[in-house]
Amino acid sequence: MKENLTKMKTIIRNLGQVLEKEKAAIKKRAYDKIGEFGARKSALLSEFDSITAAIENSEAAEEMITELNAVRAQAEENAAILGALSKGVKQARMRLRSIDQASRRAGIYGPDGGKLDCPDVATISAKV
Repeated sequence: MKENLTKMKTIIRNLGQVLEKEKAAIKKRAYDKIGEFGARKSALLSEFDSITAAIENSEAAEEMITELNAVRAQAEENAAILGALSKGVKQARMRLRSIDQASRRAGIYGPDGGKLDCPDVATISAKV
């Protein structure tokens, strides 16, 4: 029993460390590293679930709940930050698409002053 409790504390501590590293990566905008943290968190949570089934002592469970609340708060904070980043990236993509489409509607004026729309501005060349 004591061994399971020790393992549980180690898992919780490791999960907290992974969440701290994940948050540091988010702050550094190292988005390519975030996937690695997800795999590590899943492995730790899997271990946690298997040990939880073995713990039956309610006193031990209460102690774990206190520690888990701190880790849960870290995980929720990281999830909120990642959610906001995702939303920002989507909005930025939409804005860039809008700018790109607007630039494709640029045109040139003909000799009579009328506007000639050009679907692909990059193909316009002038004879000099």
